[in-house]
Amino acid sequence: MTELAERCQRLKEEAERVPLKSPLDGNELMALFNRSPGPWLRPIKDHLLGLVIDGVLSPDDKEEAARIARAFLEKTEQ
Repeated sequence: MTELAERCQRLKEEAERVPLKSPLDGNELMALFNRSPGPWLRPIKDHLLGLVIDGVLSPDDKEEAARIARAFLEKTEQ
């Protein structure tokens, strides 16, 4: 196996052991914004998950995720 293929395999195995997730789930976001379920949730969750995948946001950092979610919602609802 090539070095790149081996690295890809290791990353895949690691991802299966520790799945990446947004620090805030839908229920936490609804509570944070005092809003009902709806299509407004998906873009925020996707944004937070993208930041986790990129290594910018820790999957356990709820405080920073809340700050980012507030800024994201403010920007997208203008």
